Amino acid sequence: DFTPPAAPNKLVVGAEIPDFELTTHNGRAFRLSLARGRPVAIQFIYSRCPLADVCPRQVSQFAYVNRKLAGKVTLLSVTLDPTHDTADELSRYAARWRPTEDWMFLTGSESAIEAVAGRFGVVFWPEDGAISHTSSTALIDAQGRLRAIIDGSSHTAAQLLHLIGNNLR
Repeated sequence: DFTPPAAPNKLVVGAEIPDFELTTHNGRAFRLSLARGRPVAIQFIYSRCPLADVCPRQVSQFAYVNRKLAGKVTLLSVTLDPTHDTADELSRYAARWRPTEDWMFLTGSESAIEAVAGRFGVVFWPEDGAISHTSSTALIDAQGRLRAIIDGSSHTAAQLLHLIGNNLR
């Protein structure tokens, strides 16, 4: 039995999300504040994740949402393995999913990733050549406030689409 540590900087629903800057899979700087005015969904993954029902499942859910809501929502897939998942590596990984310009795969320093992930309750640590981590997908409204956090990765793409669609108004 193992209980992962709690993220010390986790935000509560309704809180304003502090701005952050990470690097996109295209090598450009991305600031959360640039997405103001439209909803943002954010997830935490890594490209070498060996568990099909965790990171690959979450990314496939975003691929579904990206096809259905392109131009209406910003999607952010943040790596938890910034040492391996450089912008170049994430560019190769992202190409498999064919994201529109509304979906970015983000990397940065480990401390920056840890701070951003922690705001959404995600913690991660190296273990046996992999990255063990908690999972969550968060929805930020157009005004930059946390609207929802879905813990785990067992939700369906349709459920995620419904949640995001309800927050487009």
